[in-house]
Amino acid sequence: MKRIQIIVCILTLTFLVKTGYSQGTIPNSSFEDWVPDSIESMMGGKVYFDRPDNWNPLLSLIFSIFSESPINLTKTTDHHGSGEYAAKIFIDNDEVGADLACIFPFSERPEYLKYYYKKNNSVDTVSVMVALTKYNHVKDTQDVVGIFDTFIIQSSSTFTELIADIDYMDTVDPDSAFIWITYFEGTTGGDFIIDNVSFGNYTGIANSDEGLKVNI
Repeated sequence: MKRIQIIVCILTLTFLVKTGYSQGTIPNSSFEDWVPDSIESMMGGKVYFDRPDNWNPLLSLIFSIFSESPINLTKTTDHHGSGEYAAKIFIDNDEVGADLACIFPFSERPEYLKYYYKKNNSVDTVSVMVALTKYNHVKDTQDVVGIFDTFIIQSSSTFTELIADIDYMDTVDPDSAFIWITYFEGTTGGDFIIDNVSFGNYTGIANSDEGLKVNI
């Protein structure tokens, strides 16, 4: 519950969604489009990084402001399916990685989130989380409608499909979605690649050749 409260706080503080996307589309879901970015550090320098368009680091951005630490996020040509790129978070010599988040308008009630990933060790933990929220006009907050959080430890040298069911807490339709990928610290040389993120209405049990299915 504490994690959910943190998510709601982040959503309330950063609810700057774009309206150019349809209500069922994850922006730049295959991480094809990237933009250069930078942030001023309180230590006097500037941290430069690339990020997928419509996605942003959150916690790693805050740490960069205070400590001038790098944001270890990059595009990679090691991708799944069509397209040319995927998103890669890696751990540097200081055992620092990054996180990546996307907030966007969304009014549907999917049963799951699906994505494909690679991970090069079985030591570090990567979190992929979704919160579907609805604006509360009385409280002036974003209330959580549905949520899940997956924790990935096992390594995978080839792209693995992961399907995670969303746990709904309310019967209302959401008006926004928040996806947060976190690999903030770990073992030097560790990396995590993610591609082709999508919502869907999966029902039933996944076959063994369909990848990993996680129920939250």
